[in-house]
Amino acid sequence: MITIITIITPLFGGVVMINFDDVKQSTDILELIGRSVNLRRTATNGSEYSGPCPFCDGTDRFSVWPVEGRFWCRVCDKKGDVLDYVMLKDGVSLPEAARRLGGVEVGKSSTMVEKAPPHKAPVRPLYSPPAQDWQQAAKNAIKHCEKTLHGPAGKPGLDYLHTRGLTDKTIDHFRLGYIPSKIEGRIFTLWPGILIPCEIDGRVWYLKIRSLNPLTKSKYLYVRGSKPSVLYNAADVGNCSPCIICEGEFNCMIGWQELQDVAAFVSPGGAAKNKLDLTLWGEYLKTPTRLLAAYDNDEAGESGAAWLAEQYGAYIAPVPAGDLNEFFINDGDLWGDWLKPALQKAD
Repeated sequence: MITIITIITPLFGGVVMINFDDVKQSTDILELIGRSVNLRRTATNGSEYSGPCPFCDGTDRFSVWPVEGRFWCRVCDKKGDVLDYVMLKDGVSLPEAARRLGGVEVGKSSTMVEKAPPHKAPVRPLYSPPAQDWQQAAKNAIKHCEKTLHGPAGKPGLDYLHTRGLTDKTIDHFRLGYIPSKIEGRIFTLWPGILIPCEIDGRVWYLKIRSLNPLTKSKYLYVRGSKPSVLYNAADVGNCSPCIICEGEFNCMIGWQELQDVAAFVSPGGAAKNKLDLTLWGEYLKTPTRLLAAYDNDEAGESGAAWLAEQYGAYIAPVPAGDLNEFFINDGDLWGDWLKPALQKAD
């Protein structure tokens, strides 16, 4: 039902018709509230944002739902839509709130709502890099484990990486390391295995360990304090080249090793279930001329690829068998049998 309010304006002797539904639909509630409230995304799909309440100063109990166009503070119970927000914040009437949002022209018997130009809401990303002390400890760990990998104690780790098809150049490029035995530090503990660091533009986002113990329940383990929902190898994304989003760091590494002159290879933190925080990493995905999703041939991989197709129009380019790394190890031709025909279809 369309809500239209008739306002009699004695001063000008005119009648103004205000369509309040138009005002609500033409106003971005996230942008409006974000002008004065420092909001941050609290749901990875962008359905909810939170911050300090502008009415009672309650910390992170004030929520905004942009799709529904409403807000609510769980402390002071202030709630409503964009019109309610302006009325409460500015202490004005409903017609005045509508005028401030849409610009009602006085004296004309028509629906007058001038849409303001869209603005990008000043929303902070859900993720930020780990703290400085963690950063320093992580960088020290990376250096130590790199040195260990290429020393006498690193042979098991180096042998394993070679069986994954990685060359020494690739191993050095991605700064892989080896942990022969448990290392307990003040900030975190390193468990035995291959150390996979994620460092982008000088900031370490996570440290991940690939266990070589066949009896270990989980093959992969994130070091405490890591921020795993990250676009691994994001700095490699060029302005013109296609970008291939893989599932898993090793797939990304083998793609870079074999096809770096053709495309950029990235990974969403090594798991298909990781839904990237597009507030932060979406900018990287906007630059490539073409975007392809090369996820594993399983249910989780299909779900991750479908999400990227929905969010960014990525072309789904499944590998002929298994994943990129497995396909390469089994003598698959990554260019001729997979990427070349995939790019042709994507075009």
